Amino acid sequence: MVEVAESSPTGDVVLVVGPGRLRFRAHSATLEMTSEVFRDMLHDGWNVSASDHGEYILHDDNPAGFRLIFDVIHFRNRHRAPSAADILEAAIVAHKYQMGNALSPASRQWLRSRGAGSMHPRARMELLAAAYIFNDSEAFETISSELILEYAHHYHGIVDFKVLDVHLPWQVVHGLEERRAQLQIDLHQLLITLVDRRENCPCDKLKADALKALQEQYTFPRIQQVSILDIIRDILQIVYDGQDPKVAFDTYQPVGAPIAFTIYQALERLRKDSRLCLICIREGDSDPMSCEH
Repeated sequence: MVEVAESSPTGDVVLVVGPGRLRFRAHSATLEMTSEVFRDMLHDGWNVSASDHGEYILHDDNPAGFRLIFDVIHFRNRHRAPSAADILEAAIVAHKYQMGNALSPASRQWLRSRGAGSMHPRARMELLAAAYIFNDSEAFETISSELILEYAHHYHGIVDFKVLDVHLPWQVVHGLEERRAQLQIDLHQLLITLVDRRENCPCDKLKADALKALQEQYTFPRIQQVSILDIIRDILQIVYDGQDPKVAFDTYQPVGAPIAFTIYQALERLRKDSRLCLICIREGDSDPMSCEH
């Protein structure tokens, strides 16, 4: 028995999607309002099944993407958060059929309503690709920052090569690698600077020794095997004696110990540099240090 996905039970057209031939019933008027491609297809009778003139064959598309999109445009709430893979498939379908504008409110919600801390890196990369396709600059910057700060391995290991080039340019992956590498260099240099300053300060020998040990621990190539966020946390743990650095910063009195203030500023600057700008990527410049957007 062939499954029919009832996005709209009273719909007047059926789309047969994917090699598994999943059938989606939909309203032609809704499709025409949300997509110029569907408007042309429905009026021209493009790729209509010979056996049933109400069916349109879309064998090359992904049913998961269509299910998510049709639920949105037919106002059906299934009360479940879509997976990152489904969001990416929806982005691919939306781009192909020019439905991005109609899906803009929903796609913004999909890309922001997620438990990023517990998300698998591969799923996060899928969301980054979806943000690129949906042209969501804010989500793209946020997700790229999470990948740069929290992932310690090669990015090509978590990207779907079928998505690269076709839907996500290689310079995005290269940009992630380059930004993380630069942050590793910056952190290594910061540790060297901190140790030099602390060694000349006899009033804080314990922290100086701890920072020296941290510097020796995070030399190259070891520093390349640990996430940027873990290194930042280790530095803050020493500098702020285990306090929440935001609380420590808010209550900090710079008189007598200006170094802690400087460290916090330096680390916050590194955090802000840990993202890719979607506009720069599209313009061919992936260096956020020179970004003016």
